[in-house]
Amino acid sequence: RNEKMEKKFFIDWNNEIPQEEFINNILADEDLVKIRSLVISRWGECYEESCQPIIDMFAEHAERFAHLESLFIGDMESEECEISWIKQGDYSRLYAALPNLKKLTIKGTQDLELGEIAHDKLEHLEIISGGTPCNVFASLQNSQLPALKTLIVYIGVEDYGFDASLDIVMKLASKSLFPSLTHLGLVNSEEQNEIVRRVLESDILPQLEVLALSCGTLTDEGAEHLLKHADRLSHLKLLDLYHHYLTEQMQKKLQKTLTCTVELSEALTPEVYDDEVYMHPMFTE
Repeated sequence: RNEKMEKKFFIDWNNEIPQEEFINNILADEDLVKIRSLVISRWGECYEESCQPIIDMFAEHAERFAHLESLFIGDMESEECEISWIKQGDYSRLYAALPNLKKLTIKGTQDLELGEIAHDKLEHLEIISGGTPCNVFASLQNSQLPALKTLIVYIGVEDYGFDASLDIVMKLASKSLFPSLTHLGLVNSEEQNEIVRRVLESDILPQLEVLALSCGTLTDEGAEHLLKHADRLSHLKLLDLYHHYLTEQMQKKLQKTLTCTVELSEALTPEVYDDEVYMHPMFTE
């Protein structure tokens, strides 16, 4: 591969091994010294077993992973483990153990603890979830990430673990908290319309190049805010609205009015059962 070699580790269904052996296999991998990007997929029965021993591996063998630049823990499809079932762990010791880490992606928020987040080089942080709990938002709001350029949080719904208020969510849209941020994603929410309204009023918007309001239940109501304040979006390179409930007419209006590139793929139609209208964020269907 290239100089920044990536490798994916997972436990094969056809060759089940204990998690301890899985960890030993990672430590014994002859390519470990060359790996810059590491992806941890299925670690066995992910809905029963926490990935805590894997997280602890990085802290306990910090000298073996100090060169790592990208880490993704929980990269798996729903056929392997539903996103709301993935048992995560406590990342408190990870940041000091990986001083050169630039990108961290975590999928699943059951039992997730981010702890005190402090890292001088981390540029990309992404939390993928059907429901992000309040304690995770608290860690993000108290983080010290001066180099962070990209923050993407999949908000989700209460049934999948989201227990914060929108007031708490929107505290992330702060230039004082993330002075280097150029890509903000507040996505996968059933309150996407209100998030649109609030992010247009945020003080972080002028410094962004990419704004993602995707994967949620955005309707024409929310899009009207975008049209009304199109001037506030003129500096953007990309407005990502992927997975939405916008009418075809509204999509055309957005493309005609906004000067930035607008991602509008995966247009959905609300479902109606017994005269009730249902719309779903992407990871809560």
